[in-house]
Amino acid sequence: MTYKKKKWKITVTLGILLLIILIITSIGYISPVANIKIVGNVYYTEEEINKILFPSNREKSYISCFIGQVFGVHKDIPFIQQIKMEYKSLDTVEVTIYEKGIVGCISYMGQYLYFDKDGIVVDSSNDLTEGIPIIEGIKFNKVVLYEKVGTETEDIFVNILNLTQILQKNGLKIDRIYFTRDLKATLYWGDIEISLGYNTYMEDKIAVVASIMNKNGFDGLKGTLNLENYSDENNEYLFKKKE
Repeated sequence: MTYKKKKWKITVTLGILLLIILIITSIGYISPVANIKIVGNVYYTEEEINKILFPSNREKSYISCFIGQVFGVHKDIPFIQQIKMEYKSLDTVEVTIYEKGIVGCISYMGQYLYFDKDGIVVDSSNDLTEGIPIIEGIKFNKVVLYEKVGTETEDIFVNILNLTQILQKNGLKIDRIYFTRDLKATLYWGDIEISLGYNTYMEDKIAVVASIMNKNGFDGLKGTLNLENYSDENNEYLFKKKE
């Protein structure tokens, strides 16, 4: 085969391949995947995830989703560690959201810094995310993104994790958690102050709070619910209304 014939054959082959790619891309663009299932999301609604990942039909196209499945999704989204796509059928793609394990946040220099169970700052935002409590009362001497928060009280993060896990288990979303230097905890939910005291009988104390909220949610009351002395032997608690 002469050089000119060989060159012509390569050119034709490349042209055909390019045409096939253009056709596939075109079909993919005008034919979005019919069903997109979102799983694993907590901090974002399904609608919010869809808007972020699929702002137009182009991102929903078969070829775009296929690329997302093969190479992964690399968008930098707050509170999200990783996103994976998987074809469940010819017309269904499942998007799995792997969120960062955030247990609380602190307000620092006009921003909200979110930290995990080990006290490591994993994200920052100008906005407060619903369902993540603000931690107050503890003095922080070092706050750097992707590093552990420096504090005088090392056990604080054990207490924060224990309390937030119990709150999540009972389906309670608290606005703020205040800790004293000796680690007494107080919850704030709207106009209600809930004094929990030390990290003892916490499961039982939160169960009482959940029971009250599930029944009437305090019915718009203002006041303080005192559970500091609640225990196996003492099942009494006091609610003091504020005018």
